[in-house]
Amino acid sequence: MTSPNNSVILGTGASVTGADGSVYAIDGDGQITIDGIVDDTTANVDALGYGGGMVWQKNADNSWYSKISASDTWANYYEVNGVPPVSTGRASDSGATYTPGNGFPLRDADGNTWAISGGQVVLDGSVDPTTANVVKLAYVNGVIWQENTDANWYSKVLPSDTWTQAVQTDPIAAAAVQALTWTGATSDPTDPAAWALPDGSSQVPAPFETLVMNGGSMDLGGGNLAGDVLSGANETINLTDGGSVQLFTDAATVNVTGGTAAINVTSPPESPFDPGIVTVTADTISSVILHADITFGRLTETGGGVVVNGTSHVSGAYVLLNSDLSGSGTLDVDYNRARLGVVEVNGAVGSGVTLSTESPNSSLVLDNAGADQGTVALHYGWLEIKNEAATDSVSYQNSLVSLYQGDTVLAAIAVVGLAGQTGFGPNDGTLHFAKNAAGSVFVYQTYGGGGSGLTPLPQHA
Repeated sequence: MTSPNNSVILGTGASVTGADGSVYAIDGDGQITIDGIVDDTTANVDALGYGGGMVWQKNADNSWYSKISASDTWANYYEVNGVPPVSTGRASDSGATYTPGNGFPLRDADGNTWAISGGQVVLDGSVDPTTANVVKLAYVNGVIWQENTDANWYSKVLPSDTWTQAVQTDPIAAAAVQALTWTGATSDPTDPAAWALPDGSSQVPAPFETLVMNGGSMDLGGGNLAGDVLSGANETINLTDGGSVQLFTDAATVNVTGGTAAINVTSPPESPFDPGIVTVTADTISSVILHADITFGRLTETGGGVVVNGTSHVSGAYVLLNSDLSGSGTLDVDYNRARLGVVEVNGAVGSGVTLSTESPNSSLVLDNAGADQGTVALHYGWLEIKNEAATDSVSYQNSLVSLYQGDTVLAAIAVVGLAGQTGFGPNDGTLHFAKNAAGSVFVYQTYGGGGSGLTPLPQHA
């Protein structure tokens, strides 16, 4: 059976199955075996993946290579802005396009891949029978577009949506010059006076449009602006119960009151020296359904609760979540262009939530480990557990890191992603435990953390 789309497995013994049924694995010498036979063209391989109909390999130099069938030659993939072809489902850049034989399949914010085969759209390797004569795909501000041989464009946001024919002839150009701009004349997004076209006329946004809002305040609730993407900066969004907003922004304030609201935050790649800030504040009776793809920015959430569904990605950014996390999803963290990625959770982590590190320069920080029931996938990087100054020994058994004071367990956290690790050892991939003077306990691998100022912690007997 073909491996799941956008799946990545790390380390010796990792295995994926290609579309042709061939099984790829990493042996103890860092080479790939295909159906049990060593591929002598490979070396220092530390990850295998499958996505967009292709098998992918990554080596210790973080270089990616792909092939479709076992008989093909490995083709080098040159990363754009540090984005790997497969890993955690990070979306393609806004404005990215794909045509058969030119470029890589597009990826949306949920990690789905979109390609073209035989004139039809292929979603996660399966042909969409409702499409025909497709010649081009585009990804613009969270929306997937297809163009056919008649130069007609159709769009959707989710795979389950129906394709909607667009009025404009080119969604990339339309996003640049035809976007409705927020006037600030009113805070009601359903009031035509709140929006203006480049020619100065006013109208209410239609679904699946890209809107521009630079500054000002908007009151958003119910199904208003459903499917629309709000780009710009320095805006304030007041969400009420049932409200939903898709932000393509590097600076925004979001206030949530009176119930549950959904926030999809995508920050455009900006200079790492000028990161944007998104601040989310909810009242005590509200919950925020969070989906994020944040690059180089900072997101701070306070109040209420956070629901993590699907996969959210933090790349070279700092995310601080001060509320309890619930739901059934993954929040992963990576570095980007030498900028560290950090996710810090001040609240409790629910049992359905996974926090994952995806590179050596990424870290997870837990401020309330005693209340955490989620899972840490420590593929790389390190885990910092704050407020544990009393810890004097640590154990790692059955994928559970336990902190001890004497024989008393202070906290226990599920840590996966390191098959076969038992604790200490000199080899890369082995877990290490240490404590700093501030009372934080660190869990890390030889190549992913540690450093000066840390005191090793012994294993609990």
